[in-house]
Amino acid sequence: PVGVDMVELAVQLTADKQVVVLHDSTLETQFPELAVAEFAVQRLSRRQIPAAVPSLREALAAVGDVPVVLVLKHEGEGAGLVEAVAREVSAARPSWEGVTWGSLSSRAVNRQCQAARPQAPTLFSSRERWTLVLCFLALVLPLVPVEAGRQFWVPADYGFSSFLGPMLRHLARRGVVVVAYTVNEGAVNLDREAREVLAAGATTLCTDRYGHFDKMWADMGHPSSSSDVDEAAADARKTKSSE
Repeated sequence: PVGVDMVELAVQLTADKQVVVLHDSTLETQFPELAVAEFAVQRLSRRQIPAAVPSLREALAAVGDVPVVLVLKHEGEGAGLVEAVAREVSAARPSWEGVTWGSLSSRAVNRQCQAARPQAPTLFSSRERWTLVLCFLALVLPLVPVEAGRQFWVPADYGFSSFLGPMLRHLARRGVVVVAYTVNEGAVNLDREAREVLAAGATTLCTDRYGHFDKMWADMGHPSSSSDVDEAAADARKTKSSE
């Protein structure tokens, strides 16, 4: 997609163990009672489903060489999902350049990702994020090893107070990518919210309104013309924009 630095794709397995791009475990607004894991990939791509669910292979082809964040959903699928995602990424991008992956909730899945592809940065799980918060409160965070390039995701509507700001700025100085999500149309004042989370320590905005921020980035002297993560590709309806 033009104007974004990274695309976030939420991925999960179908009944026939194919990787598709969809945030929720069901088809939600269209068929909330139907779980993605109960469908074969061919049925999910049929025209009778108004918003066809793209495969990971199709999504990676659509975004080209733009860096991607692969968020592994519904971690009960375990190693099978990690292996399937690794297979698809290796086919599309053999070098794994520009790929970050993992789970926002499961430390075990992140360990599986690290074991499968040590060169690819991973996400911090919720347990890992809270561990870092506790280390910060105990004044020992500078002593805790953190890997540069990993991504620390924080909801934009909390966590960016004077309380956590110093911790987030510390992590950013050590090379951690701090992602504020989701800076979207729900905000009362979109520009103000974006500036506040950036000032508080976020290095990256996750949004499906990336074009809205072009002028703000330019005014702030940011090297990018827009937000760093386009969440819209993660959702089945559009592989070029967001959530």
